[in-house]
Amino acid sequence: MNTFSYLKLIFKEELLAIKELLVEQRWLIVLLIVFLGSLIYYLNPFPPRTISIAAGDKNGAYWKTAEAYAQYFHENGVELKIVEAAGSIEDANLLEDSGRNIQVAFVQGGALDSKLAEKFYSLGSIAYEPMWVFYRKELINAPNNLTDLTKFRIGVGPKLGGTQKLFHDAMQLNGIDVNAIAGISYSSYQKNLEDFLSGKLDVLIKVAAYHDQSIQTLLRDRNVRLMSISDSDAYQKNLPYLYSLKIPRNSIDIERGIPNAPISLIATTSSIIINKSLHPDIQMLLLVASRDLQRSSQYLFFASRGEFPAYVDPTIEASPTALHYYDYGVPPGMRYLPFWLAGFINRMWILILSIIAFTYPLAKLNFQLREIRYRIKHRRLYEELLETELFLCENDPPIAELKRMAGRLKHLNREAIQIRVPVGSEVEYFNLLQAIELLRSKTNEKIDSISCS
Repeated sequence: MNTFSYLKLIFKEELLAIKELLVEQRWLIVLLIVFLGSLIYYLNPFPPRTISIAAGDKNGAYWKTAEAYAQYFHENGVELKIVEAAGSIEDANLLEDSGRNIQVAFVQGGALDSKLAEKFYSLGSIAYEPMWVFYRKELINAPNNLTDLTKFRIGVGPKLGGTQKLFHDAMQLNGIDVNAIAGISYSSYQKNLEDFLSGKLDVLIKVAAYHDQSIQTLLRDRNVRLMSISDSDAYQKNLPYLYSLKIPRNSIDIERGIPNAPISLIATTSSIIINKSLHPDIQMLLLVASRDLQRSSQYLFFASRGEFPAYVDPTIEASPTALHYYDYGVPPGMRYLPFWLAGFINRMWILILSIIAFTYPLAKLNFQLREIRYRIKHRRLYEELLETELFLCENDPPIAELKRMAGRLKHLNREAIQIRVPVGSEVEYFNLLQAIELLRSKTNEKIDSISCS
């Protein structure tokens, strides 16, 4: 027998010993499996394979962003279903509705009231969303600031959209109640756009990202003007979710000279909000997707590359997973492993280290289960041999008892022969047979001596 064959035989014997141990301790094994299963279930290691996101109007920037996310998720083995809504507030309402089974939504910063906002976590902001105020070129006494808008017919999107909320907050700072404006119109963004282009509205207000399709159309329309908010810095100081943004002269279209003068805007940010129960791995995937898509985006205008995602809107509590991401970055495993496996290891590492810490010292002890179980099986035989030896030394049994003992020793010898001898235990096997034979000889000598007398 060569070394490889010997090691192969040892391995086979160890597996047989493990099998015997599992059968013998089956109820303990069942309890251990139940415990580990409960622990794994509690740690929730595996993310769902399908989630849904509320992404506003199909013609808006949210929808285009959601489509990019869906492609990114598909590449990572997760299906992202996109659900249409009227705007930010309806996105949040759909997220709150447990019957709709929506886990993620895009919302505009500052759009949610505090009671609704406290039901969700924020993963952070992903882009700037200016409040674009367009007015028709032919207007007499064109508006120069937000207070001038009260004299015109204004479209501010649907009541469940984010535009009307930001417009309301900005006008309130000027001491104006939006509900008192006679010419205000609440309709879908598409309907507002159609009415504005047809002359039914004088002013169109929309909070949207720069690459929004309708925004790009209006910026290049020769019959439309974009209003500059000269005191944008003041609005930023008074509302925590607002920013002051600048559009440099000619920066939209150099050839056509759009705009022909610098323009100041007020802007909020678009945020990703989630159900508080959303799986941490999906949260991390959303953050990584936001980072990668923003880094490779062709639509950057106001933001610097790498600026988002960032937690800059304090109106919604940040997710613990998001805070960990912003403090420590992406878990190292996600750079080399599939996200679900990296997330599993990231949450289970304490359990994994505990198992290693327990098993490593045992491995150093040269733990040989086959030999231990063989000794356990022989222990009963040795105990009986010791009892017999002690009985013979301390007593003078009659011949009938001696013959019974001799028969019992013969039976023990047969038992010892029938027990499978694992590799490496041959010496112990023959030592046992020798001990049985020695005791049988003593017993037979006593029988012979009594018979002769």
